[in-house]
Amino acid sequence: MQLSAAALYIHPIKTCAPLRVSRLEIAADGRVLGDREWAIVDAENGVTWQGSFPRLALLHPAFEGEHLVLRALDRAPVSVSRDGGQPCMVKIWNDVDKRADSFDAFDAGDQAAELLRYLCGAELRLVRLTPAAPLRPTNNQLHLLGRPSMRELDPGLAIERFRANIVLEGEELLPFMEENISSLRWAGGQMTVGERCVRCIMPNVDPLSAEVSPAVGETVAALSAQRYPGGPSYFGVYARAPGGVVLQEGEVLEAELNF
Repeated sequence: MQLSAAALYIHPIKTCAPLRVSRLEIAADGRVLGDREWAIVDAENGVTWQGSFPRLALLHPAFEGEHLVLRALDRAPVSVSRDGGQPCMVKIWNDVDKRADSFDAFDAGDQAAELLRYLCGAELRLVRLTPAAPLRPTNNQLHLLGRPSMRELDPGLAIERFRANIVLEGEELLPFMEENISSLRWAGGQMTVGERCVRCIMPNVDPLSAEVSPAVGETVAALSAQRYPGGPSYFGVYARAPGGVVLQEGEVLEAELNF
C-alpha cells in the first residue's frame, strides 16, 4: 500500500509546541535530530509536562542558527544557545521500572526561566538534555498517526494535540489502519512500526488556547474500546528507523501490513 509522509514535526522542547519541518533526520546514534532535545523541569529537577502545566502548549520553540528561540504570547522572544549552560541533573520518569532515572543536562538560564514563570506562574527551568536522555531504552523514537484517524475522531481537532512526528495520508489508508502497518520503506530508507501509543491526558489540551477539555480523551478512549475492548486508550503508533536515515515531507512510502 502506498502512503505519503503528509506532514513532519519535531518537538524541540519535550511537552511544548511542535515545530513543522520539511525533513526528519535520524542521527547515527539513533536520535531524531532536534526532537525532544530540551525539557522543562520543576523545582525538584523532575521533567514536567502539560498535564501539570497546560500553558506549556503556548511556548513555541524554533531553531535559528545555533540558538533555540522561545516565543510565548505577547512576550519578547528569548534566545538561548544550543551549546553551553550550567551543568545540572534532571529526573525523568521511567514508566517501565516505575522509578525516576537521572540524566546530565544543562540549564538554559534565567531569561528562559522568567518566560516560563510569566507563562505558567511557577518556578520552572528550561534544560538542554544530553544524548543519553533521548537514547534511553524506554524512549520511543518516532510517533506516527494517520490523517484518516484524525478525521474519524474529529475533523475539527488540531493534529498537533497528538504530538506525532509523521502524519500519514493515502487513498487506501483507512481510520486506524496505521495500527496494522509493520514497516514503511521509501527511496532513502525504511522504518519498523511497532507498538500502539497508549494515550495520556495531553490531547485534552488545546494547542491554540491551552484550554483543557476531557471530552477529547473520552472520545479517543471510546473509539479505542471499539477496537480493543478492555484495553488501554490507543491512538497512533510508534516506529523506529536506523541511524543515518532522512525522511522528506511528501515522500512516497510503501507500507507493509501485518494482516
